[in-house]
Amino acid sequence: MRWRDPRQRGSGRRRFTAAEILAAMVGAAGLALIVTGYQREALFGLSFIPARAMGAELPPEIASLPVWLTPPGSTLGYFGVLDLIFTCVVLFFIGKKVEEVIGGPAMLLLYALGTYAAAGAYWIEAPMSPMPMAGSFATTGSLLGAAAMLYRRASGSNRPGSLIVHGLWLTVVWAVICVGLSVLPAGQGLMPGWSAGIGSFVLGVALARPLLLWHYRRK
Repeated sequence: MRWRDPRQRGSGRRRFTAAEILAAMVGAAGLALIVTGYQREALFGLSFIPARAMGAELPPEIASLPVWLTPPGSTLGYFGVLDLIFTCVVLFFIGKKVEEVIGGPAMLLLYALGTYAAAGAYWIEAPMSPMPMAGSFATTGSLLGAAAMLYRRASGSNRPGSLIVHGLWLTVVWAVICVGLSVLPAGQGLMPGWSAGIGSFVLGVALARPLLLWHYRRK
């Protein structure tokens, strides 16, 4: 399968976009791990764990990626089928929308960098946490943030000050959503990793327009 810029129109059979290929690969790999019973091993062996970045080691029976590769590896770490489905839906629909504007290479770069931003936020939140970074918000937040910036109201001002205020408002709303979904029952606080989705989203907001300019300069 080959990806192409969705904005390009041409004759012949339809080619798959980068977002479609990524969604299909993530969905197929994640479903295979769940069906074969390796979901737990993938969750701990492939996902970013702050404690590993501080020198902790996993049990020898769990094969794992090098720590520096675990942020993108978290793409295959899920808490369940619904989590996987949400990720694939965001990749397929939101990823395609972002790709239409900034192109396939920039969309893939944004997605990859978003996983590192999520890992960095989680590490700052709880550097010794033994819980893996997993969940759709952590890996797709950058695409959601970029889409929110790229598809803002056409009547909105493009002045830097207006864009900054818009980005700040988006971040506040997203932070409230992430925190709200991470509240544990009986006053136990927040679920570990609540900050990962915020870190990824902030990166998407920040890089949306620079990647847009980079895309058009490459044309």
